[in-house]
Amino acid sequence: MKIFNKLIFLTIFTVIFINGCSTKSENLSIKETSQSSEQNELYNKLRNLDVSNENHFIYNADSFEKKNITLTFTFAIENLDIDHISLYADKDEVMKDVTIINKEENKLVIQLNEFIPYFNNVYINLKNGTDLKLDVGEYYLEKFSMDDFSNYKSDLMTIEQYHDSFEKGKYNMYAVITKNDQSKINYILPKKTMPYIKNLRFTQKNLSDETVKYSLSFEMDKGIVSDKKLDEVYSEVALVQNFMDKRWTLVKSSISIRKTDFIE
Repeated sequence: MKIFNKLIFLTIFTVIFINGCSTKSENLSIKETSQSSEQNELYNKLRNLDVSNENHFIYNADSFEKKNITLTFTFAIENLDIDHISLYADKDEVMKDVTIINKEENKLVIQLNEFIPYFNNVYINLKNGTDLKLDVGEYYLEKFSMDDFSNYKSDLMTIEQYHDSFEKGKYNMYAVITKNDQSKINYILPKKTMPYIKNLRFTQKNLSDETVKYSLSFEMDKGIVSDKKLDEVYSEVALVQNFMDKRWTLVKSSISIRKTDFIE
């Protein structure tokens, strides 16, 4: 009788144990399926991105500097386990194994290891084997040959003050810079941006025996966004020091031009 009771107890315990394991397995399966479903939903959203932006950048060629570019998405990508990234111009690969500098929320900072004039897609290969082709807008890069100023530090002009703004289609910038009688300052803007600029003024004014104030202003034609029905255009502007037969950028900033800037 005791043996019979023990057998009944063992049978009940085994059934409970098996049912418990089955329930845990089912819960894990449901959780994994849910996570997989959420991942696939994010993948599909990223694949279907349609970005109506242009970027006009200055690339310092022949320079010790590397060009960092921030790619911004409408969805968080920080949890993507990225193996490697390649850049494409439509269907043509223009740069492989791009260096990732930072990945945070919906931003991905990459570094270009060489000059490329244009790209508009990125291919992201994830460690789980998934491949994503993403529209990132159009990136135009203009080559600018800049010298290494590390051997000319004593001749490098210093920026004491700098301010720029872009409001309602108008750009204003000023920079207070230390004097160097052997140097001249000029500005550079990307060629993709220049056709839309009007009423440009670049002036300089001596503030003291040691400093000069440089001012740059212009109006932006709304065609820069309306011609191609863009939402936004980013354009860089830079001040360049020309010292004898050498030149380098003293400061560079980015202008964000939105279609809403031209609504009256």
